[in-house]
Amino acid sequence: MLADTWQAELLDVLGDDLGGDTSVEERVVQASLRSMPHASRAGVESLFACFSIFAEDAVVPAVLLDIIAPLMEGCPENERKRKLLVRQWLKLLLKGSLVQGSIEHGVYVHDLIRDCMLRRAEARAGGQRELQRSALPLLLSAFDAEGAVS
Repeated sequence: MLADTWQAELLDVLGDDLGGDTSVEERVVQASLRSMPHASRAGVESLFACFSIFAEDAVVPAVLLDIIAPLMEGCPENERKRKLLVRQWLKLLLKGSLVQGSIEHGVYVHDLIRDCMLRRAEARAGGQRELQRSALPLLLSAFDAEGAVS
């Protein structure tokens, strides 16, 4: 009997734990984020939400995530420490298959996962629009007169 019903029972338990109307994608994302080391979880979740400012299917160089790091929860003031921490969080997102690609060549996200990112960004104060507004000056200030990232 259990061999035939365990999957349905597990989905019921997950539904109770995450909310009955939660999508399968949201459940997978939530489970992946919960599997992150507790000490890094808030930062990883913040990076996950901040990633939503980039366009769907865009390959995002890791340096752009460094630039918007001040918008992420738990980022230190020290630029070197902040960069190391963002790389650590990014590696955790890659390991959890929440983003794809590599740190060396850029990362991107599947559209179903991006939908989960957008929901998290909307849950922040001011939503995704405020997140984009806050990121724009950071991104613009990172470019010098020749258009290169500093």
